[in-house]
Formats: sequence, structure tokens, C-alpha cells
Amino acid sequence: MSDDIREARRITDETVKGIRDFTRRLRPPILDDLGIVAAISRMLADFSERTGTKSNFNLVGEDRRLPSDIELTMFRTAQEAIRNVEQHAQATRVVITMTFSEENTVLEISDNGVGFSIPAATGDFEAGRHGHMGLISMQERAESVGGKLEVNSTPTEGTRVTVSFPASSSAAR
Repeated sequence: MSDDIREARRITDETVKGIRDFTRRLRPPILDDLGIVAAISRMLADFSERTGTKSNFNLVGEDRRLPSDIELTMFRTAQEAIRNVEQHAQATRVVITMTFSEENTVLEISDNGVGFSIPAATGDFEAGRHGHMGLISMQERAESVGGKLEVNSTPTEGTRVTVSFPASSSAAR
């Protein structure tokens, strides 16, 4: 086999591996196999190990499976919030709390980082589209499956991202 063919095969193998890794990050098998609590807990542990940022995962109420579209939305929200912490927050601690109650299911991601000013007093990210595409994406994704996203942030005081789903939309279908 010529060196060119070997090199082409190596590049192809690396590309396939990269695509598989990417798709696993978008929807990890643990999400389907064990549910949202296990998937987010694992993601947070991986983040903490990779960055050295201290983290805590809290579960309030009894863990239960949710419809797959809601679990995926919650996972992607946590993923984007953690990505924002890693890229922008300069935080030393991240806390994720999942709350299961009769009224709703809530995911809260908070950090002690630098925070930021939320565009417009209403927290409407449309006013600040130029710099908050990840926040807009989280908001649209939550609303598309009946949820609500809230972001609270103050410069120098950190950020809290909360996504909630009423029991009527988060009941297993």
C-alpha cells in the first residue's frame, strides 16, 4: 500500500472518530440509557475534571424519566450554560440543581463568575442578539417544548440559568 493511501486512510479514520465523538456529545448514550440526572451529573463531573473548576450536583425530589425531547432540551441547556461558564465566566465554582416536584421540573445552573449585564430590563435576549446567541438558542429550545428559561446575572456576582417545565409537559408521555 502506498504512503498516500495509508495517509488517506488515517485521515478518514480520524474524521470518522471525530464525528462519532461529536455526535456523542450532542446526545450522549447515557441520556437515553440512564436519564437526565445521570447525563448532567456525568457532564458536570467531566467539566470539573477537565477545567479544575469545583462543582456540585444537587438532586431535590425523586428522580424520574421525562419525555425524551424535554430531557434533550435540559441536557443541551446545561451543556450550553457550562460552555458559557468555561469560556466567559472565570468561575471557581459551578452548582447544578435538578428539582422534581408535583408542579414542575427545574434545572438550575449557577456560577460564581464575572457575570454580565442582561440586555433590556426584561431579560429579553432579542435586544442583545449580537452577543447572546447561546442564550437565545437556550430560550427558543425551552419554549419549543413548553418550557421557560430565565437568566439572572449581575456583573461581578455570577450567573444563574434556570429552565423549568410544568408537570403537564414534563410527565412521561
